[in-house]
Amino acid sequence: MLNVFEGFSGIGVFTIALEEMGIEYNLIGTSEVDKYAILSYDAIHNKSIKLSNDNLSDNQMISYLKKINVGYNFSTGKSEIPKQHDEILRLYSSCKNIRNYGDIRKINTNNLPDIDLFTYSFPCKNITNEGQQLGFEKDSGTQSSLVWNCEPIIKYKRPKFLIMEN
Repeated sequence: MLNVFEGFSGIGVFTIALEEMGIEYNLIGTSEVDKYAILSYDAIHNKSIKLSNDNLSDNQMISYLKKINVGYNFSTGKSEIPKQHDEILRLYSSCKNIRNYGDIRKINTNNLPDIDLFTYSFPCKNITNEGQQLGFEKDSGTQSSLVWNCEPIIKYKRPKFLIMEN
């Protein structure tokens, strides 16, 4: 059984592919900040969003979401964490359900379990014509340069397999 971590997980296409191929895996974590992708991932892989019974207040859930930088919009540079209780609870629950570590830049590699397969499909915005081909050079500050934040995870956890898509 493969221990899988999906970086820039989106809706979880890599684990969908593993399921389609009949490969057994254990999802040990994801990394995603887009709230719609997180909710979609949970709904697709868990067939419904199981709401958390952590009995946390809205402020406690929001604090957790901010800590892992979920809801961050790279285009605007602003947080888009919901303000209504039901939406906060759904997003918090989905993060827990999909073992979301949130923003790849904030992951402490010491907190990650062992990884057999590390997948990462970094944002391609800045390597496209529409993104003005700003590139993805290390420390360039582009969304595409977030790929370099995978390097410490790969060096520290030494996964057996890597799949990068872009």
